[in-house]
Amino acid sequence: MKKKFLIFFLFPISLFATVGENGDFQIWNENIVHFKIDPRVTLAVSNEYRWGDNGRKLFYKHLQPTLACEINSYITLKPGYRTIWLRASKGWAIFYDPFFECILHLLQSQHVEISNRNRITYSITPNKLGGKNAWQYRNRIHIYIPIKVRSYRFKLMLGDEVFFREGRGFSQNRAIAGFVFPRSERADFEFFYVYRNLKTRAHQWIYHNVLRLSANFYF
Repeated sequence: MKKKFLIFFLFPISLFATVGENGDFQIWNENIVHFKIDPRVTLAVSNEYRWGDNGRKLFYKHLQPTLACEINSYITLKPGYRTIWLRASKGWAIFYDPFFECILHLLQSQHVEISNRNRITYSITPNKLGGKNAWQYRNRIHIYIPIKVRSYRFKLMLGDEVFFREGRGFSQNRAIAGFVFPRSERADFEFFYVYRNLKTRAHQWIYHNVLRLSANFYF
């Protein structure tokens, strides 16, 4: 009998049986709207939906406002607040993840762009679901390589992200590869493959194959 693992691997709640199994294929869709408040300040609101069990069952969604403050050409600071809904055996369980991140723009040239995002999150679990809160640190490297095919321009994106969680240590890794397609100054679209490794509560490692689709709109 196959072992069933919690996709979020953090809380003692029951998800659909086949969501999050080793080798599960998932589809993640995120949409972000950006509002320029000031030349150096941008408010963004995003929502994301995730389907598991080979892309057939919606098990996760979140709503997330952030405020990006560009300190200079090398540093961006961004506080945010993520509200998460996870499908449980009876309805949806709600969790809260306030966070703060520092993005370092390590290299910006016409040939390559490299950024390093450092995010600290405090995950809040409702008392009725155990109330076990925890700190989490995420470190992500993104490399963008501009490509031109005839008159069309897009970017190759390569990345990797590691997660360290209080009480669990190194708990997740995401290797990322895909493309960013700008449609206009007001919109761009991203298509990524994510190879996701998770440490289970039993300290065993499992993996997921993820197709990630994102849309960004700028105002």
